[in-house]
Amino acid sequence: MTAPSTPVQPPAPDRPGEAARHALSVIFLINGALFATWAVNIPGIRDALDLSEAQIGAALLAIGLGSLCSMTLTGGWTARYGSHRVTWIAAVLCMLTLLPPSWRPACRC
Repeated sequence: MTAPSTPVQPPAPDRPGEAARHALSVIFLINGALFATWAVNIPGIRDALDLSEAQIGAALLAIGLGSLCSMTLTGGWTARYGSHRVTWIAAVLCMLTLLPPSWRPACRC
C-alpha cells in the first residue's frame, strides 16, 4: 500500500517579509543605477547641448518637481492597482527613459 501523496509546497522564506525586502533592494538598486547613469553624464550633456549652468540647474530642478507630481498620483495608483504592479511599471518606464538619449547622434555623452 502506498502512502497518500501530499502536494509539494514551495519553500517558504526564512523570515516573514524576506521576499519583500529583496524586492525593495532590487528597486533601490535600479533607482541608484538610473540616477548614477544620469549624474555622470551631466557635464557631457551640458557641453554637447551647449547649456548654461542655469539651464542644467533647471533640468535638475525639474527632476525634483516631477517626483513631487508623480508622488501625488502614485498613492492613488497603488491603492487601485497594488504596489507590485505600480512598482514594476514605474521601474520599466524609468529604465526605458535611458534609451532616447542614446539614439541622438549629436549627443554621444
